[in-house]
This record gives sequence, C-alpha cells and structure tokens, in this order.
Amino acid sequence: MGATGIYNEIPVDMDDDDNLDNEPAQIPNRKAVDIIENSNLNYTILRPGYLRNGDKNDFVLTFKGEKAKGYISTISSVVVLSTSLINDSKLYSRESVGITKDMQKGS
Repeated sequence: MGATGIYNEIPVDMDDDDNLDNEPAQIPNRKAVDIIENSNLNYTILRPGYLRNGDKNDFVLTFKGEKAKGYISTISSVVVLSTSLINDSKLYSRESVGITKDMQKGS
C-alpha cells in the first residue's frame, strides 16, 4: 500500500500539498514502494487517497505516470479493488494503481 502523491501526481490546481515534493511524510511511502517495484515479486501497489466512507463504485483508477484525478478514496472502493486483486493474481500485476474519487468530473 502506497499513497496518492508519492509520484508527485496530484495536480497543482487540485491542491498538491500531499505530493512527495511538498510532504516529507510521503518519503517512507515512496521508499517502500521503490523497494517493491525493484523486486521480483508479483505485486500491485495500491495508492489510495484520504480514506472516507462512501459508495463502493465511486472511484477511478490511474496508473504510475498519470496525473491523479483526486486525493480522496472511499473505504468500500478500496475493499472492492483489493478483493478483485486477491481473486486474480494477474490483475494489475507489477503495476502501481491509484484509486480515488474522480474530483475532475464535470470540469
């Protein structure tokens, strides 16, 4: 488990305070993810935002190298994705997946 912002993927106009460059608390998250990504493990890094209650279907996925579409995640959506990953070991294998609410809808 990582966190949204470890790749500086939160856009400035969305409030990038939690990006690695702005938030020293992200350093251990990024170091842990770097170790896993450089391993031979079959991994999937999940990068949720701030966890809140909400709809299990209220999420969008982004991948390493893409800008985040939000910085808030519903707990139930993380559970749904985690369950899918447990049931399919090839789903998003060796990828870093951001899971957040789409805060850019309608813009």
